[in-house]
Amino acid sequence: MEHLDESDPFIFVKSITEPRKTIKKPAWPARYERTEYVPIGDDEIEWVSNSMEEQIKSTVSSFEEKKLKDDKRVYLVLGISAQYTINDRYPSRILKYVFYPEILNVLTRLSAEIISYLNDDHTRILISCPLSCLSNFLLKKKYETKYFQNVKRIGPLLPDEQLSSSLFQDKKWLTESTNIVIQLIPNLDSEILKLYSKSMIEYLRKTTDIVEPIFNNNFILTNLGQEQTDDLLRYSNFVFKVSEAPKGMSAGALENAGASFSKLLKTTPSDRPINRSSLPVICILDSGVNDIPPLKGFLVARDGYRQFPNFDDDLGQNGHGTPIAYIAAFGDDPAHPKARIASYKIFSGINRNILFEGYQLAILKYSSSIHPLHSRIFLSSIVFERYNDGITAAIDKLIQENNICAVFSAGNIAPSLVAAYLRDRVPCRDYVHNHPIFDPAQGVNIVAIGSIAKRESDNSVSRKNELSPFTTCGKVNGCLYDCQKPEFVQHGGNLCYDGVRLGMDTFSKTGIPLNTLVGTSFSAPLFANRLAEIFSKCGGKIDNAESLKAVALALSNGEINGCMGFGEVKSLKDFSASLKSIICAEGTIPLPDTISEAHYRTDFRAHISIVIPKFVNSIKLFLVHSDNHFKDAMPHLNTFLKVRAEKTGREHGSVDLGNPDEIDRKTNMKVFKWEFQTQSMEGTWDFYITPEITADMPPEERRATTIRYGCAFLINSKSPVRSTPLTQEINTLNQRMGLVRD
Repeated sequence: MEHLDESDPFIFVKSITEPRKTIKKPAWPARYERTEYVPIGDDEIEWVSNSMEEQIKSTVSSFEEKKLKDDKRVYLVLGISAQYTINDRYPSRILKYVFYPEILNVLTRLSAEIISYLNDDHTRILISCPLSCLSNFLLKKKYETKYFQNVKRIGPLLPDEQLSSSLFQDKKWLTESTNIVIQLIPNLDSEILKLYSKSMIEYLRKTTDIVEPIFNNNFILTNLGQEQTDDLLRYSNFVFKVSEAPKGMSAGALENAGASFSKLLKTTPSDRPINRSSLPVICILDSGVNDIPPLKGFLVARDGYRQFPNFDDDLGQNGHGTPIAYIAAFGDDPAHPKARIASYKIFSGINRNILFEGYQLAILKYSSSIHPLHSRIFLSSIVFERYNDGITAAIDKLIQENNICAVFSAGNIAPSLVAAYLRDRVPCRDYVHNHPIFDPAQGVNIVAIGSIAKRESDNSVSRKNELSPFTTCGKVNGCLYDCQKPEFVQHGGNLCYDGVRLGMDTFSKTGIPLNTLVGTSFSAPLFANRLAEIFSKCGGKIDNAESLKAVALALSNGEINGCMGFGEVKSLKDFSASLKSIICAEGTIPLPDTISEAHYRTDFRAHISIVIPKFVNSIKLFLVHSDNHFKDAMPHLNTFLKVRAEKTGREHGSVDLGNPDEIDRKTNMKVFKWEFQTQSMEGTWDFYITPEITADMPPEERRATTIRYGCAFLINSKSPVRSTPLTQEINTLNQRMGLVRD
């Protein structure tokens, strides 16, 4: 039997994926309602006002005139009226369908492939098809068939869909050349994309010398003005979107810094005997990190994007990456470091352009299992000045594919706006909702960290444990549904009405102690430090990055509290393994397979069994997931999970949830609660996790989608004193039943 340290709160149990085959049949008698397709923007409204015949004629004509095109395929947009299935018996089960038989028939007749979804409910889709198939619709008047009655738009991408709104905020672009990013058609085969990129570069080099393909040829960084950009869109069918080259800014206010404090001076890490090689590595993507004495032995790599002359921290008087690195390594407990630091520079104080390909290069390099500084935790406190869905979606995909935890700062409200609120004495809670978090922290798979105050004075704006006056809150992307942004908060400093800053304890880029740095820049590394602490305890047993996030949830209060997300994550040293236990499980679940066999469908669910001892008063399940479906043009929550619990000794088996509304919430982080007021919770509990989709997908895409999940069950003792620590007791019971994972 495995020995468990009494101070270790973690137990790992098995999770089994169970297929369930059923005969295909309607779930209930179907009654359908249709909703009209709603065009967005003047360009699309004008386009759909034409008849289907006129739309197809204009489309064929426009493609024939383009110079940069693929002779085998063209890219166009379908706008589809959705269909609702109404269930009178269960009104809450209203399902929205896009890919019903008529629409699938249109796609088949066009020999079309779905390339990308352009809105949250998948009624606007980008497809590829042979131009000849589209022309045949005109010759044979197939657009008059019943299959086309619910297709309201067919045509090329329109300029107001291709041009980012951020470009029009750049006055330089309106009159002269400026840095832009061209996103080519997404989700294509790498060889096709390489050919498109080559053709595009040859075209652009006739106009500008600044042309660089990045992110696996999916993006091209170049210099164009508005007139040249308009010509590009007119001549090419390869372009998906054109946006301003992302400009970065720090998510921390660095002015008025420089106060020293004795605590850090007395606990300089270089003097402590610590087994540093056993500490996990946090890879920081920021402004560089200087090799200052307090980081000696903990800064294990100084790396960066090739265009930088050096990898020093050159942002501001006190630096940015360097004070962040100290907090990431030492957190709020300088005597007990939790991580080593690999610095990868992606941003410089010399110019505002953020070299966003650095995200890809750093993640691919340091997430590799064969790299000696292999890391599962990546951290960045650089935010985009303006929103950029395409680049954020590319980073989000990269994070999920490489199975890492990415921690980004949520960003700060502009100092001038904060000053105005403070001048008018507006409470923080009354204005933070007006300032959404920044990209790239709006990615589904990115953990965004906001800021709370842990220090206060008589003159401070926020009280202890309240939101910091500068923190941001909420999202602008409706495709995230019920996902919390920010997900968590950590100490990030406070402001006083007289201008004093009550900041974080850290060091400047020259090694000077500081305690006046404030901003979500410094909240994010504290959260990364918490993840490193968790990883040190159980990283060897964790395969899924989602499991780390689930444990972090278990160490927070787990309650959604507005702009605090799920709250502050506490250190493991504050966790009592004698009265509480965390049981971890993880795995993967495929979405239903409805096409492998003619008359059957196969559904999948995860099954976790846990034996619960006497004198337990509550069970909480913290569940985090991601999936590998990436056909949306912006970060998009594609799936959510439902949970059902059964317990031995229950007459009806199933156990009611204490928070039943959680079942249908569309989010990637969930907290389920079970608690008995009078009955015993002792017995074997079976938990069943089933997947759902947020927007309709064709059967082939569902079959190809897999969910990766991590669970953390928090078990609380009813009795304040136990003869055996709760964790040890649960481990023994589950070992006997063969439920503990090897």
